[in-house]
Amino acid sequence: MKKNPKSPAKPPWEDRLVFRETFLLHLPPAGSAGLRAVGRAMVEAVLALDFRDGPQPGVAARVRALAEDLRVSAQALAWLESGQEAAGLTPEESALAMKARSWAREVTELVQAMEAATGGPGGSP
Repeated sequence: MKKNPKSPAKPPWEDRLVFRETFLLHLPPAGSAGLRAVGRAMVEAVLALDFRDGPQPGVAARVRALAEDLRVSAQALAWLESGQEAAGLTPEESALAMKARSWAREVTELVQAMEAATGGPGGSP
């Protein structure tokens, strides 16, 4: 490992790379804030070091990684609608859970388009 001589400007979403919000919502605010701080420290430590001998990941690799992250979100949306949380929902929550089905399909279509464009799982550019 060597120090990474060129660190580009930090993207605004980088502070939330480590822990998913769908996980953090199970914690009290102080707990989720603490884990976000741990996550920021982990990202800074990893990005400060160069673990690769070759070039950094290109755009296609980043798009494939983002597609995988979105696939998890699509699955979470589909789960909301699947009825696993249907018991005890208010009418407003029930309507929102039903919309989640449509959103899950839209996110899945986006994932498939991203994979097709980059040759990711199931795709060939």
